[in-house]
Amino acid sequence: MYPSSVLDQLVSARRSYPEAPLIVLVPTLQVGYSLETDLARRLGSWHGIESLPPANLAEKVAMIDALTSGRRQMLSVGRLFYAADILRDMAPALRDTSAPGAHHLARTVSDAIQTLRLDAVDPDRLRTYAAEKGRDGTLGIIADAYDAYLDRLESNGLYDDAQLLTWAERRVRSGSAPGIEDSVVVLLNGVDLPERSYRFVRAVQDTATGFLRAGVSTPQRAPRESACARFSDVSEIQVESDGASDDRAFVRCVGALSEADAVIRDILESGVAFDDVTIAYTSSTPYATLLPDRAARASLPFVSGAGQPAMMTRTGRALHYLYEWVRDDFSAVPLITMLRENLLRMEDQDGDTAAPGLLTPQRAATLIAERSYEAGRSGLLKGLGKAVDQARNDADEKRTDAARSKLKERTKLFEHVLFLVDLLQPGTRRPDADVSDGALTCIDPSKLNEPVTLEQVARGTRRYLRSFGPPDGSDKPEEERTLDEVARRRLYEELEDLQHADISLRTDAGRIARLLQKWLTAQNVQPQQVRPGHVQILPLDAVGYSDRTHLYVVGMDSASFDAPVGENSLLGEEDRHVLQELDAATRDSSLTAADKLLWRTDQALARHRGPIMFYSRTFDVGAGEECDPSAYFLARERQAGDIATARTVPLIPQSGDIPLSDRDAWLAAYARRHEQDEKTSARDRLAERHPSILDGAAARAARASETYTEHDGLLPEGEYSDLDLFASTTGPVSASRLQTLAEAPYIYFLKYVLGVEPLNEPAIDDEAWLNSLRKGTLLHSIYERFVRELDGRIPEMSDEEALLRIVEEVLQEETERFEPSSDLVRSAALRELKTHARVFFRAEMDRDNDAIPHEFEIGFGLDDQDNNAFEAADLSVAGATLQVHGKIDRVDRHDGTGALSIWDYKTGRAKSYDESDPLQDGKTLQWALYAFALEALTGETVERAGYYFANATEVGARIGFPPAPHRSEAEKIIETLRDLTRTGTFPVTPRLDGVTDWKWNGYDRLVQDLGARKKEVRAKNKNYPDDRPKPPSF
Repeated sequence: MYPSSVLDQLVSARRSYPEAPLIVLVPTLQVGYSLETDLARRLGSWHGIESLPPANLAEKVAMIDALTSGRRQMLSVGRLFYAADILRDMAPALRDTSAPGAHHLARTVSDAIQTLRLDAVDPDRLRTYAAEKGRDGTLGIIADAYDAYLDRLESNGLYDDAQLLTWAERRVRSGSAPGIEDSVVVLLNGVDLPERSYRFVRAVQDTATGFLRAGVSTPQRAPRESACARFSDVSEIQVESDGASDDRAFVRCVGALSEADAVIRDILESGVAFDDVTIAYTSSTPYATLLPDRAARASLPFVSGAGQPAMMTRTGRALHYLYEWVRDDFSAVPLITMLRENLLRMEDQDGDTAAPGLLTPQRAATLIAERSYEAGRSGLLKGLGKAVDQARNDADEKRTDAARSKLKERTKLFEHVLFLVDLLQPGTRRPDADVSDGALTCIDPSKLNEPVTLEQVARGTRRYLRSFGPPDGSDKPEEERTLDEVARRRLYEELEDLQHADISLRTDAGRIARLLQKWLTAQNVQPQQVRPGHVQILPLDAVGYSDRTHLYVVGMDSASFDAPVGENSLLGEEDRHVLQELDAATRDSSLTAADKLLWRTDQALARHRGPIMFYSRTFDVGAGEECDPSAYFLARERQAGDIATARTVPLIPQSGDIPLSDRDAWLAAYARRHEQDEKTSARDRLAERHPSILDGAAARAARASETYTEHDGLLPEGEYSDLDLFASTTGPVSASRLQTLAEAPYIYFLKYVLGVEPLNEPAIDDEAWLNSLRKGTLLHSIYERFVRELDGRIPEMSDEEALLRIVEEVLQEETERFEPSSDLVRSAALRELKTHARVFFRAEMDRDNDAIPHEFEIGFGLDDQDNNAFEAADLSVAGATLQVHGKIDRVDRHDGTGALSIWDYKTGRAKSYDESDPLQDGKTLQWALYAFALEALTGETVERAGYYFANATEVGARIGFPPAPHRSEAEKIIETLRDLTRTGTFPVTPRLDGVTDWKWNGYDRLVQDLGARKKEVRAKNKNYPDDRPKPPSF
């Protein structure tokens, strides 16, 4: 017994008409390929047999009419964009309705127009019906769009599929269609025949030597547009049959992933030859992508009969993010995503005038992410351009290799991004400008908001694929190309068609990008023909057209199978029947979408006469919800009765299951250990395959233990001379480094020993532009400039205007380097800075007249020689020398004594400082350290040192201390800190109140559960080893 009843019928037809050419009208070309392959196997040859859909046959028949008409074919790829162009012209009328915008309606209107054309609906009839209905103007929109479409066909000299079918019908009826009169035509039941297709096929029936119908009879009534209903007057080909197999199995699975894997395991365990197997799915979501993915992971050879979504490929994802970037006004985040997912190459590949040289995508993403950008389409380019100009100024001033390298890198990045933007928004790059004359001069911001054409964006996208997209594999034979390579070629060719489609659509680039995203999501690539030794994966309605013996049907749960696709929202089934002027009885007897789905399912399963296994989910893992087997699944199960087998597949593979991956092997070991008391655990198997995972497990166990280990910052006992604060290899240390070691030794270990730095990515992070760091830097600069202008005198009220001018100057300089996201953000920053500056102004007016500002921003031991007044300071501590570097914000000299006071501006709260405990175990060591350093460098006495809270919150308060009485305590703290570094002792402090230990510049990202970590550390503190030095914070 052969499994396909349709192939039996076609063999019978061939034997009844052995000499006549045989034309088989099929639902899709892929079904035709499958039929021809298995017919050739049965008959020994496919000579004289041609399988193709009615539309393709009509195109062959009407070829002469198309060539002599003087018209050009409207490409199917352009329908969506023709509809969008029509709706753009209708935009004023759309505003008077409740309908969505033009770019949202384009797909729906395009489908409606295609339906009306194939239904042969008269435009006058549609207009009259729309006026009668008056339903919120929606049918009126369709009527107007339909009229406009027909006008454009005429005025642009185009023809569409409906016109081809009309020409073909006319040619067949006139007897001038070579090849039809001498042929025998077999029409398959599953073919859909809208009115124009039906008329053409009826003409073929009237002309051909023989006309037969192939398919199976099922109890359900066929949909009106199916070949089964349209040609019910033609009897099906009768063949003798041994009957269908009653081998049925019903499998319930926990989750779609478990369902797909269960199918693959069943195939592997069955021992059936792969080219005898078909996997059919009821819903493309998620099975059209899930099944090929799981089959590939299990090394199961397969062909995908319907192809795979373009979005599964690198090219598809690259185009999706490219269009998302355009829709998001060329902002930073989509571009960073493209770069970090390696969807965007950063070197020129085909000789086009792209930026020269190599810049890795990861490095480019990092450079883009390190800045914030002004909102709007010019924001990214302006920000990157300012970075180039700033780097050029630095290179001119410093004349170092590092500065020149930085300039080269940022120039390449800017040119790459500008080239990309110019591809999709032509004219953005000024043609005669040169980056060396200033990056910002290369940008024409006025072009960024100009409308663009579909032709421009399609051409730019093709250029993008050539220059930056994935390789196309053009040097390989077609059968050897990967899915990515086939997708790139297919999408590139369709973009070429769009570029030359003569569609006048001109609108905002973001709207065209939205339409191109809709076009992209509808694309499937690489529909594959059947191949020996390969499992076939295809939609359920394409089943039964081959001699594959075993059928596996997935997606039989109620969510996947019982929810048929809804009708077009603007053109319902009832509307179509009225417009086709069907009688009332026909309209009343029309089928629902569920009825049609049931009929097509029954047809598919009846065409297949071999064993069938049905699979249904019982739980949706992604949604976390239960789902039931469909009523159809349950009915088939009842019908099969006791003969059928049934089982449930759990989420975790069982001990006897074939492992499809390492994951399955480990999980199955877990199941065996519980079922059979097996000694080898899943963790053992995992460690055996990947020994390095044991290191991670050991680290986790160590962190969870009640003793401090190296994973908590306590290195094994020993002498770590290279970490010694006083070692020559350490170099000068800063006050902030010592304070970090005193307050949070583990953060010191991460930052200064391991070199771990949190990412600073303002382009991605949701952080205020005027953050604490930037605010502090700007206020320091404002205060320094203002006090320098005063030249030692106390300010007067008339000086406030000068201070506010300086605020605006400093902010302007910063915004030129790092653009805020909007004028509102800039205005808010200006208001806040002026508020703080006014507080500082009043505090300076009230200061002691005896204390005269003397020096500002005194740098010592800094790499930046322009801001370096002294070499590093040498401090003597316990007979050893500690080198210190830093920058003192302000030094005042007392007029009477000549002694010095030093002040460090603070923009935070004073509550972090304790007047009764000036050093706080080293947490606030800075004031003392700077005082000792200045005394060592100048030989002068520092009488007072402390913090100047020149901000609105603390209203200019100062906290200061005399350094001399605290020198001994400070030196003891430094000695303790030295002991910590020499012995490799950097434990996590148990004092995690306020979690400062983890929030120092984002280190809290390292801990998934801070509460749990705090409990672990508190437990460890009870067992802190007595022979190790304790940090001051303990």
